[in-house]
Amino acid sequence: MVVLPYFKSKLHSIYNKEREATLQASLWGHGDERYDDTDYVEGGGNSFASTSNLDAEATARTHLTKRIQKIIGASYPWLHAGNEGLSFAYQLLYLLDATGFYSIGLHALGIHVCRATGQELMDTTSRISMIRSRERDRLRGPPWLK
Repeated sequence: MVVLPYFKSKLHSIYNKEREATLQASLWGHGDERYDDTDYVEGGGNSFASTSNLDAEATARTHLTKRIQKIIGASYPWLHAGNEGLSFAYQLLYLLDATGFYSIGLHALGIHVCRATGQELMDTTSRISMIRSRERDRLRGPPWLK
């Protein structure tokens, strides 16, 4: 249950990055064209074949990462709306006394939430007050010592 908010925040950040990239691409064009020296290979002990193989792996990994980010960017609004709608439905059903669960997390854990009436709260408050006064009297000592 602890990791769900973490995943939600991570998905939200990926969605925001993807939305910013899409907005920037629509305004300024694609920013994938880079003018740097990535194709330049220094003359060390590396062969051209091994560096091209590493570049191909890195390119494939980058392409897969970008594709996953685009999928998350496209599906996140629907997932978020579904999650919020389900949360609203649980809270509304709880409000209407149709279910004993306040949220889907409580339902997954099997925890029923019970509402207390005003009279029950007053009874509990008076019972706690009585227990505290008895404990205070006990801590003061016997009546003959006062």
